Amino acid sequence: MRTQPPTPRKTSWLTAFVFALMAHSLLGWLPLSMQGPPPPPPPLRIKLIARKPPPPPPPRTQPRPTPPVQPAPKRKPKKRKPRKRIRRPKPRPVMRPRPRPIAKPTPRPIVQPEPQPVARPEPVRPDPPPPPPRKVAKATPRPAAPVDLGPYRSMLGKVLQRHKRYPPMAQRMGLEGLVVVLLRVTPKGNLARPPKVLRSSGYGVLDKEAVRMVSAALPLPTLPSGYARAWAEFRIPVRFALED
Repeated sequence: MRTQPPTPRKTSWLTAFVFALMAHSLLGWLPLSMQGPPPPPPPLRIKLIARKPPPPPPPRTQPRPTPPVQPAPKRKPKKRKPRKRIRRPKPRPVMRPRPRPIAKPTPRPIVQPEPQPVARPEPVRPDPPPPPPRKVAKATPRPAAPVDLGPYRSMLGKVLQRHKRYPPMAQRMGLEGLVVVLLRVTPKGNLARPPKVLRSSGYGVLDKEAVRMVSAALPLPTLPSGYARAWAEFRIPVRFALED
């Protein structure tokens, strides 16, 4: 079979399409070539802004290693101490006394009494009556002559006043009063018993000072020679006054 030649319509359409594309491409290139070279671009302005350097990052703290959990130790069972046995003392055997051998009595020789002559009883005579007791007159002791202790008492008061000291605390507080002290003095000037406060001043400080005054004055003057008793009793007044 023979191939038919292409029809003129198809070739004309393709040529027209190619021609149109070329024309459009030329039209788009012409205005660019006529305008001339493009203007240069504006210069670039670079503005440098100094910024503070960022703070250094904090050091990384390494996490502490967690200690290994150790298992709880097993508690050993407590050993119970054995109870001490109380040793009771053994009862001691009762030692019975050995029976002593009974000594046999030795037979005593029998002594036969010798025959004595029979004596005749003598007649009993009555005793003479005792003489009447004589009356013995008892010796009555002579009364001792009384001794005047007035001078001794005044002398004793002067001796005690020499050792008198006003307590400083009572002097600051303005305490005053009268103390009566009982004394029992032996003939040698000693005290038969400790001094006693018969009348208090109302303040213990003043009472103690009156007793101390007596002990500081020992030994006291001796009693008069004619005094025969074991001790003499005196009541000595001690006055504490700020005006003195």
